Amino acid sequence: MAVRFADWVIYFSAEFLNNQAISTSPYMKRVTDKLIALQFLAVVLPIAVVLIVQLVVDARRAEVLEYSRPFRLLAAEARANYKIFTNGVSDAAASGMLGTRSVEALQQGEAQLNALAVLGESDAVSEAAQVVGSVVAAVSKEPTLKAMAPLRDSIARGDALTTAVNDDYERRDELVVKGAIASAVRQRQAVIGALIISVILSVVFVRHARKRLKARMDAEIETERRRRTELETMSVRFGIATSAARAGVYELKEDGLDLWWSDSMYELYGQSPQAFKPAIAAWLELIHPADRLSAKNAITAAMLEQSQLRSQYRVVRPDGSERHIASLAAVVTDTVDGSSRLVGIDLDISERIEADEREHKLQQQLRDSSRLAGMAEIATNVLHNIGNVLNSVNISATVVTDKIKSPKAASLGKIAALVQEHAADLGTFMSNDARGKHLPT
Repeated sequence: MAVRFADWVIYFSAEFLNNQAISTSPYMKRVTDKLIALQFLAVVLPIAVVLIVQLVVDARRAEVLEYSRPFRLLAAEARANYKIFTNGVSDAAASGMLGTRSVEALQQGEAQLNALAVLGESDAVSEAAQVVGSVVAAVSKEPTLKAMAPLRDSIARGDALTTAVNDDYERRDELVVKGAIASAVRQRQAVIGALIISVILSVVFVRHARKRLKARMDAEIETERRRRTELETMSVRFGIATSAARAGVYELKEDGLDLWWSDSMYELYGQSPQAFKPAIAAWLELIHPADRLSAKNAITAAMLEQSQLRSQYRVVRPDGSERHIASLAAVVTDTVDGSSRLVGIDLDISERIEADEREHKLQQQLRDSSRLAGMAEIATNVLHNIGNVLNSVNISATVVTDKIKSPKAASLGKIAALVQEHAADLGTFMSNDARGKHLPT
C-alpha cells in the first residue's frame, strides 16, 4: 500500500509539473529532476523512517527468539521425556517393572535440564533438576514399581516442575510473539501517520515549488525574450556592418560539400542568390585563374591542419571587373558530433590595394623629385662656391688696381727708366749717384 501510494504521488507530481509547461531548457530540466527527486524523498522518507525503526525492533525481537530457541527446545524435550517416564510408570502397574524406554527417557530429561542449567538457566531449572535427579538416582538402582512407591510425591513434583519449566519458556516466546503482533499493529498505524505526513509535505512542497518554478520560468522567458531581441538586433547590425564593410561570411563543412554563404557574400562576388548555389567548386571558379590554386591549397591546409586561414586572391565578377579579396577563417569543432567546419569572412580590399598602388606611385614620384631636388641643390652649392671664388678674384683685382693707381705706383715708371738708363753700370749708379742711392727708398 505504501509503495503504491508513493508511486501515485510521484506520478501526480510529474503530471502536475508537466501541466505547468516547464521549460525544456537544460537548467529547467535539472530543476524538474531535482524537484521530482525531492518529492520522492518527501513521500518515502517518513515511511522509510518508520520501516527502518520497525526493522530494528523486529531484528531485536528475532534475536531474542533465536537466543531463547535452544532453551525452549531443551525444556520441551525434557518435559516430553519426563512425560514418557510418567506414562511408563502408569504402564508398570501391570508388570511391576519400569520399562527400559521409560528409564532412558527419564535420564535424558535429567540431562536436558542439566544442559539448561549449564547454559545459564540454573535459576529457572535448579529445583526441577534436583527433583528429577533424585528420581533418576532411585530408579537407576531398582526400576521396579515397589521401589518407586516411596517416590510417588517426588515423581508428581517432578512432573509439575518440568511442566512449569516448559510453560515458562513457552510463555517467554509467547510474550515475544505478542509483542511482534502489537508492534505490527503500531507499525501499521505509524505507516498511516507517515502517509498522512507525506501527503501534507507533498502538497506544501508542490505549492512552494510551483511558485518558485513559475518565478524561474517567468525570469527565463524574459531572459529568452531579451536574448532573442538582442540576437535579432545583433543580426541586423551585423548585416548592416558587413554590407557597409563589403564583407561576407561563409561556413564550409569538413567534407567540403556543404557550403553556406551570407547575403553579403553574394553581393561581394556579384552573384544572385537565386541563380548561384554555393559549392566549393563553383566558389573556386569565381576566383581569378592565377590565384585559384593558391586559394584552394590554403582552404585544404586549414581544414587538414585545423589551423587558421589567411589568404588573398582576386575574383572576377560577372561584369569582368576584378576585385581583391582577403579571406580570414578558423576551424571550429562541433561539440555535438565532433565534426569540423571552416568559418570565415571575406573582405573586399580592392580600394586598399588601389590605395597602396597610388601610394607606391606617389612614393616613386617623390623619390624622383627628391633626386632632382638633390641635384639642383648640389648645382646651387657649386655655383655658390664658384661665385665666392670669383668674388674673391674681383676683390683682389680691385685692390691691385688701386695699388697701381697710388702715388708710389706712379713712380714705378720713373724707377724703371732709371734702371734701364744705367743698366750697364747699375751698381756704380746705385752706389755713387745720389739718385741711385735714393732708389731703394
